[in-house]
Amino acid sequence: MLINLIPWRAIRRARVRRRFFSLAGLLSLSALLLVLLGDQLLLRRLTQHSAVTAELELRSRSLAIDVDEFESIAESRRELKTRTEGIDALQNQVATLLEVLEDITRTLPVAMYLQGIELVANTLSVEGVSSSNADLAEWLRALEGSPEIFKVGLSSIITERTDRTSSHHLFRLDIELQGFQDDSS
Repeated sequence: MLINLIPWRAIRRARVRRRFFSLAGLLSLSALLLVLLGDQLLLRRLTQHSAVTAELELRSRSLAIDVDEFESIAESRRELKTRTEGIDALQNQVATLLEVLEDITRTLPVAMYLQGIELVANTLSVEGVSSSNADLAEWLRALEGSPEIFKVGLSSIITERTDRTSSHHLFRLDIELQGFQDDSS
């Protein structure tokens, strides 16, 4: 008796083949689904990353604008501080000049009067008329005692006779002021 095993083998082979192809198809389909899922996950992360990057760029531009505004405010503040210091210095110089003018008028003898005062740099030029040289000398000594005055110098003195018995003296003196700087020259 002869048994034909060939059809049984063929059936078995066909079953193994079907199982193999169905497992291969299932694995291929699983792999494809896994790849698609990974792609979607990466795409979602890339989208989130792009959104975060866009937000950070927007904030960076906003911060750059804020930094520019801060720098301009700081520059304005420095300019304001410089101007304020300049104003303070001018106020101090005006106060010094007023004290000098007060000293000049307070110590001026009765027999003298001033015709003009001019400020050039830190030198005050004073022109006036005195009835005697003694009054002029006394006034110069009184001015030299002032703390705001650095140096007093008589530039010129001219004696004019008004009549035979009286005369008056035209004088010009330069007063150098202590610590005074005129910015207008």
